[in-house]
This record gives sequence, C-alpha cells and structure tokens, in this order.
Amino acid sequence: MIKKRLHSGWICLLIMVLALSVLASGCGKASEMAAEKAAEKAIESASGGEVKVDLSNDGVKVDSKDGSSSFQSGGDITWPKSMPTDVPQLKDAKIVNVSESSTADGKSVVVWYEGLKNSDQVDQYKSSLESNGWTIAATTSTPDGTYFMAEKTGWELAATFNVKEGNGMIGVTEHKE
Repeated sequence: MIKKRLHSGWICLLIMVLALSVLASGCGKASEMAAEKAAEKAIESASGGEVKVDLSNDGVKVDSKDGSSSFQSGGDITWPKSMPTDVPQLKDAKIVNVSESSTADGKSVVVWYEGLKNSDQVDQYKSSLESNGWTIAATTSTPDGTYFMAEKTGWELAATFNVKEGNGMIGVTEHKE
C-alpha cells in the first residue's frame, strides 16, 4: 500500500514538472493553448487515461478521472486552503511554491519556502506541530539543517529545512483507510 501511494505521488510530481516546463516555454494565448494540448497528450500517453491541463496564473492544474494535481510558482502565493487546519504555517518565511494533489486514496499538499533565517524557526515550528496534536516520529539534524517526520491519525508530515541555504519544504499526505 505504501509503495502504491509513493508511486502515485512521484507520478503526480513528474506530471507537474512536465506541465510546468511546458508552461515556462509558452508565450501568449495561442502558445498557451498549444502547450496545454501538448501536455495533455504527453500525460495521457504516460498515464493511459484522459486528462485536462490548465496553464494559468503562474501555475498548472491537471485533472483526470483518478484525481487532480496543481502546482503554483512565483507571484504572490498564499497558504493552501487544502492544508489541514492543524498544520501551522512557518513564520517569517516566504512561500514560493505550492503543490496539491487529490485522489480517492487521499490528498497531499507540499509548500516550499525561502527566507528561513535560523534553526529557532524550525524548533518553534516543531513545537507548534506538537501543540496541535502531531507526534514527531523522527528527526535528523545536520549543521546545515533539519529533517523531521510527524504523524497524526490519517496523516503524515515530512519537513526539510536547510538553514544554511535559507529554504525549506513542508509536505503532508492523507491516508484514507
């Protein structure tokens, strides 16, 4: 079961990267429509199913009968509404990308940050998670940053913070039983 979820997640991520690269190369409405059609054909060929691709607003959205995925980058990105309410935002850092995916098995949301200033932000974030009922399952620290996993009934969270580079990522995955 875990391999299937992991496999599906990687496929969604690869689809998003493919569609985003097509978005970056397009210019103008005609090019955007041609890029959408090219992305749809490539994804349909890879997945064996019909999809709809929408390139707009600094992002891409892919819908299929199995679910949907979206990726947003650049511009003024805000905390995703699909993020569980008990997952706190990282304070004093800027959101630079958001990826969301939803299937019958559950959903996943990933938020990328820039502007991380110090390890105190990471420690405060972990404390906020724990006070919201999350259990820290594993932590790895290096001189450059921290990686940790947390869990709560039906959810898993993975976070990576590179204090040296000033960036990080928080990802949550829902697992419907």
